[in-house]
Amino acid sequence: MNKTFDNDIVFCQLPPMSLDRIYSAPPILKGVVQSLGYRSRCFDFNIKLFDLCNRDTKLFSKLSNYFVLADISLSVEEQSVVTQFFNDVVETLIQSNSQYIGLSVFSYYTHFVTTQLLLRFEKLKLTDRIVLGGRGLTNTPCMSILGTLEINDNELHLDFFEIVKSRGLATHVINGAGEDAIVEFLQNGNISTSRHKVEKIAMHWPDYNDYNIDNYIWINDIPMLDITGSVGCVRNCDFCTVPIQFGKYKFLPGQDLAKQMIHFQQTYKINKFSLTDSLANGGLKHFKEFVTYLAEHNATAEIPIIWTGQYICRDMSSSINVDEFYRLIKLSGGQGLTIGAESGSNHVLESIDKKSSVEALFFELEKFRQHDISCQILTFCGHWSERHEDFVEHCQMLIDLVPYMRSGTISALQLGTVFGLMPGTPAALNINNVFSPKNANMWISRINRGNTFKVRAQRRLILSKIAHTLDCGGVLLTETHNLEKLIANCKNHADELNQFFLKYSRDDSQYRPIEDADAFVDKMLSHKESMHIKLKVEANVCNGSPHIVIHVNNNVLCDADLEPGLNDFNFVVEKQKLNTHNNVFSIAMTNKGDNDTVIDNNGNIINDKNVIFKELFIDNCDLLSDIEFCYNELGSHGLWNNVPIELHFDWPFVQWYSKHSNKNKSNSFSKLKEDETQGSYTTEDSWKILSMHIQNLVI
Repeated sequence: MNKTFDNDIVFCQLPPMSLDRIYSAPPILKGVVQSLGYRSRCFDFNIKLFDLCNRDTKLFSKLSNYFVLADISLSVEEQSVVTQFFNDVVETLIQSNSQYIGLSVFSYYTHFVTTQLLLRFEKLKLTDRIVLGGRGLTNTPCMSILGTLEINDNELHLDFFEIVKSRGLATHVINGAGEDAIVEFLQNGNISTSRHKVEKIAMHWPDYNDYNIDNYIWINDIPMLDITGSVGCVRNCDFCTVPIQFGKYKFLPGQDLAKQMIHFQQTYKINKFSLTDSLANGGLKHFKEFVTYLAEHNATAEIPIIWTGQYICRDMSSSINVDEFYRLIKLSGGQGLTIGAESGSNHVLESIDKKSSVEALFFELEKFRQHDISCQILTFCGHWSERHEDFVEHCQMLIDLVPYMRSGTISALQLGTVFGLMPGTPAALNINNVFSPKNANMWISRINRGNTFKVRAQRRLILSKIAHTLDCGGVLLTETHNLEKLIANCKNHADELNQFFLKYSRDDSQYRPIEDADAFVDKMLSHKESMHIKLKVEANVCNGSPHIVIHVNNNVLCDADLEPGLNDFNFVVEKQKLNTHNNVFSIAMTNKGDNDTVIDNNGNIINDKNVIFKELFIDNCDLLSDIEFCYNELGSHGLWNNVPIELHFDWPFVQWYSKHSNKNKSNSFSKLKEDETQGSYTTEDSWKILSMHIQNLVI
C-alpha cells in the first residue's frame, strides 16, 4: 500500500443510470479491497449529474438520452451543464488523491461518458492511474461513442475495451468479474488479459458508507439497497450476454444471503432490498432455503424485510408443495419480481432457447395472484425468428396480461425496444443472421428475410397503441425513451438502413408493414370468439336452498337450486350472443320468501336464505377484488332478496373493464407525465413522429 495517497483506489459509478438505487458494483469492490486492508472510497457521479440539473428529472432525462444516443441536440445552457459535469468529475477525482481510479462501465449506455473522461485523463497524463471494469466493456460501441471517437471499419467488430486500449486511453482493464482481479492488481500491479470469472462466490458484503440515501428518488419513498446472491444464469437466451460474461451459474447458500439482508437492515435501517442477480430463483433448493429463512425472520421482525429480483418462470404444476412454495415467497417479503417474458409466442421462445413457455408465464401469474405477489413483466418484439403469426400471439399475450395489471399482480409492464443483435451472443453468432455493428438494428435473418427494421419498428408502435387503448396500468417510464431511440434510428440512419435491407431482404408480402395499424389494433381487441365467466358463490339455506337464474342478455346460463355451501360455475358465452354495446350480465335469486330470514328476540339474524359471491371472474378479470368497481357497477357482493344484480358492459369485456376500473391506474400509460420524466415528446407525439419516419423507410 502506498502511504503517499489518501486512497489506494476509488470506485466510480457513471451516468446515465436510474435515480432510484445505489448500484452495488462499486460498494462490493470497496468491501472486497477494504477487507484486505486497502483504503477505498466510492463516488456516484450519476447523482452528481442530477444535482447539476438542479434535480430536474426532465433535464436529467434529456442529458441521459444525449449520453446514450450521442446525437441529440442540446441548448447552450444544457451543453454548459454537460461541460460542468465533466470538469467537476475530473476535479473531484484528482482531489481524492487516489493511486488508482476505478470507472464502472455498466453498459453501452456509459460508453460516451467513459470515453469523454478517458480523453480528459489522457490530456492530464493520468491514463496509467485509470482502471476500467464492468460488463459494458464487452459491448461494441455502435452509436454510443459517435462524436467522441471516430470508429474505422476495422474496429466495427471490436469490443469497447479493445478500442480504448488500442487508442492508448486505458492501460488497466478488467475483462469479466472484478472481485479477484482488483485484488490481484492492487497486490502486484498486473491484470490478466484473459476473461475473469467468479470461481466461487464469497461473502463480500457491499460497503454503502459513502452514500447519502437521501439523495435518491426512492420508489414510494422507500430506500432500497442492492444485494448480490448469485452470478451467471441457468438459461442461455440467445440475445443475452450474461452466460458469456459469467459462465456457470453460482450462488450463495440461501441462509447466507438472507443473513446478509438482515445485517444491512440492522446496519442501515433499511428493510427493502434488490437482488442484482440475473436470476433469484436459478437454483430452487437455494431459493427455497432463502425464502424459508426470511419468512421465519419476518414472522417476528418489528419491520419485515421486502425484497425484489429477477425471477424465471417454471411450470411448477407438478410440484407436491407448490402452494407452500409461493406462500413462503410472500412471507419472505418477495414483491415486484421481474419476469423476462420476452414474447407471447412459444415458437419465438423456443428460438430464443428460453426454456420456458407462455403457459408457464400464466401459471406463475395465477399463483402470484392467488398469493398476493406482485411482479414486473419485460417484453420485446422483433426477434430474428418472429413471424407475423408470432407477433399476433405476442399482441394477444399483452391483452391477456391486462387482468393481472388491474388486479395488481403485474405492477409494471415494459414493452421494451426493438430487438437488436448484441455482438458475441448466440443470436449474433447464428450463421443464419447477417448484421452490421454500425447499428444494432441493422440485421436480418436469412431464413426470415421479410422481418426488416421497418416491419419491426411498426410492430413496436402497434404494441404501444394496444397498451394505450387498454390503459395498461404501470407501464414503465422507459416508454418514450424507447420510442425516441427508434425515432433516432429512423431519422439519422435511414439511408444506412435502406441500403442494408435492400441488399438482404426479399419481397415477401407476409412481412410487409401492416397498412392500417389502428384497424389492426381494433381487430386484435375484438377478435375473441367467446367470453368466459367463472363464478363461485356460497349458498346459505333456510326453508330450502336458494334458486338462482343467471343469464347474459337473453341467454340463460343457469336456472337451478344451489347446493348448501360453495358452488362453482364456469360459463362460456359465444361471441354471436354478445353485442358491441349494452350487454347485460344478470344473476338473481328467485325464491326468497318472507319466512326465509329467521330473527331472534334481540333482532339478530340467526338463519337466512342468501347467496354470497366468493369469486367473479369475467375473461380472467377479478371483479370482486375491485371494491370500487363492484360498488359502482354491481351494487352488492351478494343476493339477499329477489332483486337481481346486473352488470351492463360492452364487448370486448377486457377493453370495457380496463376503461371502467380505476384499480391500479395511478401510474397508467395514459396518465404518465412523460414530459416531466422521460423523453422530449409525449407518447402520442412519439407515435406520430415514428409513424412518419417508418413510412419514409423503403423496406
